[in-house]
Amino acid sequence: MNKKDVRKNVLAVRDAIPAEDRARYDASIRESVMGTEEYREADVILAYVSYKSEVDTTSLIRQALADGKNVFAPKVSGSEMEFWRISSLEDLREGYRGIREPIQSVAFSDWIFRHIGSKVMMWMPGVAFDKERHRIGYGGGFYDRYLTRLLQQSEQTDSTDQAQTQSGGFILTTAALAYSCQVLDRIPYEEHDVKPDLLVTEQEGG
Repeated sequence: MNKKDVRKNVLAVRDAIPAEDRARYDASIRESVMGTEEYREADVILAYVSYKSEVDTTSLIRQALADGKNVFAPKVSGSEMEFWRISSLEDLREGYRGIREPIQSVAFSDWIFRHIGSKVMMWMPGVAFDKERHRIGYGGGFYDRYLTRLLQQSEQTDSTDQAQTQSGGFILTTAALAYSCQVLDRIPYEEHDVKPDLLVTEQEGG
């Protein structure tokens, strides 16, 4: 199947998850994320704001703020995306395609240069994944472009392509959050597609 067909099929399955199961899966994913060393040590969380049938990040964002993390959420402008700092969920307003986006405050790209050495964890959405962590997004390419910019001057610190990447004076870990029904044996991908370091589902913590 091509990417378009995979998106259509996987979204239909994800949309059909019963509410009771979804709540249980979200709780399991939330527990797994907060249990990772990468989360515990993170100074910064780059958090997507969940929309429709995506893995819910509302409680995760609330917990990250309560834990004293510096939380940033994405805002789309044209063909590009930037993360802006939020202090609460009240800082979000309906924006691109109905997704809640932050009020522009402090951009992560500006903040990080004043906080060299920070440990950063990014939570990524997606439609479909495979067991090698290849990812199919929604077709806009926003995360691929954003991560490419972040990683242009980076050096891999782990030759196994796991966990942490050194980038411009900070340590970045990317974690995709998904339900297990979104993880297929194999999906179509291109070499330039950026793979998340971790894939967290209700069945697996990375």
